[in-house]
Amino acid sequence: MAPLPVRAARACASLAHRVRFRVLCPRILPRAVVGWPGLAPPSLTQFLIRRGSSDYTGLDFSYGAPWETSDWRRHRWRNRPCCFLHFVIERLEGGVPSAARRAVVGGRRGRLLPASSVITYGGVYFANHVRFFFRDRGVHYVATLHTFGNRETTALLGRIVSTLHSRPFEVKPRGLLLHGPDALAPAPGGVWTTSIDPGRIVRVDRAGRIARVFRIRLSPLDVVAADGSLWVAGYHHALAAVRRIDVQTGRIQATIAAGKFPRAVAGDRRSVWVVNSAAFYRRGSLVRIDPATNRITARVSLGRAPAQIALDRNSVWITDILDGTLTRVDRASAHVVARIRVGRSPFGVAVAAGSVWVTNSDNGTISRVDPSSNRVVATIRVGRNPYGIAAAGKALYVANLGDGTVFRVDPRTNRATTWARPGGDPFAIAVSAGSVWMTINGDGTLRRLPLDR
Repeated sequence: MAPLPVRAARACASLAHRVRFRVLCPRILPRAVVGWPGLAPPSLTQFLIRRGSSDYTGLDFSYGAPWETSDWRRHRWRNRPCCFLHFVIERLEGGVPSAARRAVVGGRRGRLLPASSVITYGGVYFANHVRFFFRDRGVHYVATLHTFGNRETTALLGRIVSTLHSRPFEVKPRGLLLHGPDALAPAPGGVWTTSIDPGRIVRVDRAGRIARVFRIRLSPLDVVAADGSLWVAGYHHALAAVRRIDVQTGRIQATIAAGKFPRAVAGDRRSVWVVNSAAFYRRGSLVRIDPATNRITARVSLGRAPAQIALDRNSVWITDILDGTLTRVDRASAHVVARIRVGRSPFGVAVAAGSVWVTNSDNGTISRVDPSSNRVVATIRVGRNPYGIAAAGKALYVANLGDGTVFRVDPRTNRATTWARPGGDPFAIAVSAGSVWMTINGDGTLRRLPLDR
């Protein structure tokens, strides 16, 4: 459970200014900790509910998407709050269904109607939701939550209902408010970050202010600065590509069809490497691009869901979130030389202190791999759901999305300690210009903390 993100709180405030009834909003909601393999967990979305041509009646909060296709039973666990949420709070329109029974939910007396279906939407206020009807200060409300089992859903609905409150709503963001800043790339005097909508690359200076904005006509998923250019992997409608952007002018220098599902990119003056990942559809792949010609010079087959990528002088290192492996590819020959079993759901990867470091997002650890033996030589406990990892000087910094912490790891001792508690759900992390930068997934913000704090 986590405090309501600032965009959601703003939606509550917006509704309160539009209607004459008392608006209720939750103080806390679950946060997603698992996303589509290889991507960030889904962030909360919110919108105002309008029934037909009548006035606004309430608010809809959700993240992810339910698995209600023909193979939904196989992926039913993904309909739990780890991955998917749909919560509605609104003024009741019409009467309470006769099937609803008296109940106390979240300390409030009302009537409870269990979910009657797990795969259809029909019925009163979503048949696949547990529905709670109650009265507060003369206003009739209904609060509903998508089911993942009636007993479990009712318990979670009770926790949310117990926090419902009216104004004032907190609407001031902590950090720089962007949209979908899922990736970071260090830059002189600051960082580059992505903004999914409307497709921008944003440069932020050492003071945390926006310094440059490049519109790239591509929804970016990852970015790296290499060879005087920004290399951006992303998509736009049917186009999936890597775009090379002049770091000074923002001019698009090349658009390279590096695969149908480019997800991650890393590079230097010698070569740029792109990971393609389409979990559950096809195996992943790795593509090498020559910066001198902007042409593809090698393709390598990977596992089921490659996620992130890092380079050292001789090797390319790729995590695979479904296979639970770290794959090593030789840069010169573009051949796979090792597949190393690490922890559960490995995601982030960094090279530092003569080792390769991998965040295991599903078991709260990082794996230290010795490149000379291709073996895990240490498993270090950090926070819940570690994703991003970055190296600086004599330390590594790990973003723990599940508990809102940043851990510092000392490579000399393999000791991890809590370095900061920025709150929210930190995802990507980078070290640049004397600061640690992190994206807060649920808020869509970028935050900065001085290294010498």
